[in-house]
Amino acid sequence: GVTGVQTCALPIFVGILVDILGNFFHGETGQFFIGYTFTALVGGLIYGYFLYKRPLRWEQIGLAVLLVTLFCNLGLNSIWVHMMTGEAFTVFMSMRILKNMITLPLNTAILTVLFSNKTMKTLIEKYRV
Repeated sequence: GVTGVQTCALPIFVGILVDILGNFFHGETGQFFIGYTFTALVGGLIYGYFLYKRPLRWEQIGLAVLLVTLFCNLGLNSIWVHMMTGEAFTVFMSMRILKNMITLPLNTAILTVLFSNKTMKTLIEKYRV
């Protein structure tokens, strides 16, 4: 979300880099799967599109978080879990939906508070590309 405010393209690369480096540092305990990297790319695109050079009101932030939650977290990542584990969607979707129903307003509130901070506003305006 934060890099989406700074520049429209940067969150794509940040998401991919964080995904790949995170897997690298987890070593053998983490299993690399390109689908999750693709999800990071799509999430970065969504945040960049909805937050770059736009008013950072809670409605705008909430819409970006909602789309990432629905499309990336519940959509793409659920497909990847199914592909990697072979479990039926009915086995894991109820917990994923509950978790995302809880985190959606929390993520929206956290980003709204973060972006309404005076220091953060100054940094966004100073370093926005």
